[in-house]
Amino acid sequence: MNAQIATALHPPSVAGDQAPAQRFYFSSSLVSLAGEDTPAMQAFASLRANLLSGHFRVGRRSLAVCSPTGDAGSTFVAANAAFAIAQTGIKTLLIDANLASPGLEKYVMPPEPGLGLRQMLRSGDMPVDYVCSDVVPNLSILFAGGGGPNASELIAGREFKAVLDELVRDHEFTIIDTPPGKRSPDAIRIATAVRYALVVARRDVSYLADVQDLVTDLEAAQTNVVGTFLTDF
Repeated sequence: MNAQIATALHPPSVAGDQAPAQRFYFSSSLVSLAGEDTPAMQAFASLRANLLSGHFRVGRRSLAVCSPTGDAGSTFVAANAAFAIAQTGIKTLLIDANLASPGLEKYVMPPEPGLGLRQMLRSGDMPVDYVCSDVVPNLSILFAGGGGPNASELIAGREFKAVLDELVRDHEFTIIDTPPGKRSPDAIRIATAVRYALVVARRDVSYLADVQDLVTDLEAAQTNVVGTFLTDF
């Protein structure tokens, strides 16, 4: 494994007050937007610094955020990392690629359900309307477009890599949230397409063996694991 990015934090609950910004509503769990010097915000500032110095500035433009199980907090980490990086002026794209059970809309809530990655993969084209531009300055979001039983079929299809490559070309940095690694092979497929992964674990919840198995599987699939991020709920 390359340089470790290990930080513990205690995020607020997803449920709570939301503050409107443009046409979106943000969860209080987006600690990167809080503007307060909290341990959680410091953790993401540290993660941002590590990703920018050891990943982005050496020419790497995309990153899959993976976890062994759904309770580790990969969506929480992916969302906060994307917002934190966008704050530096880097044109960032956040993708919810968990097509079986999307979670990003718990953190960034559009006024109504819309189209997203699922519809893009079905159609094979790249309509601009699928990507929500400038959710905040320098941050665009591609939602999953709803969950469904055929998630693995869409991720394994040839359209996924083509769509992902085009999206990455259109943005300076792209972060992709993935489904839990123990539930399906989709996380490995996504990370393989991206080539770089950050592994998220949750203190006192995630099993070390599960984390190690995920790292092993990612590396066996020729994915560069850039580090681990430990959440503490």
